[in-house]
Amino acid sequence: MNTDDGHKRCRIFAASEILFPELFNRADNKICTEVLENKEYIDIKAGNIVNVDIFGLPTEKLNRFMLSELKTDLDALNCATINHMIAEAVKHSSAAKGRRIAGVIGSSGIFIDPFSEISFTELISAYDEQVRALDEHVDLFIIKGISSMSDMRAALLSCKKTEKPVFTVISPTNGD
Repeated sequence: MNTDDGHKRCRIFAASEILFPELFNRADNKICTEVLENKEYIDIKAGNIVNVDIFGLPTEKLNRFMLSELKTDLDALNCATINHMIAEAVKHSSAAKGRRIAGVIGSSGIFIDPFSEISFTELISAYDEQVRALDEHVDLFIIKGISSMSDMRAALLSCKKTEKPVFTVISPTNGD
């Protein structure tokens, strides 16, 4: 969509876990990837999304640290596998046809400080894992939901390794 000033603007839809309740079973704190085997699942859930240029994957909370708190339906399911499965399912759905796909990167929930149990390098490594899993399926990355500067920096450094565009969404917290 072009504007009067000649700049191009895009409409972004960042799919969330709310759109895919069967995939993200919050009642059991579980990710149920078996629903991705149903080829129509993404189309049914995302079928009403219109006038969108960029489809953001529901991967915001699927980094190594956030996944450690969730159960999965497969024993060997890890961060890379889950992100890859979701990205591949969305990319091959008719809901994504003609749209750019964005890998959405969210907070690790880890704060780096002198007393943290992990290093900044380990935080980057965790983001690298998610970004590499999404890279072949996405056109760009969106970083959102991060309130710590060290977390934002680690996510940004990981995304920039792909040389794809990166959008960051920074929102202030209320200090609670």
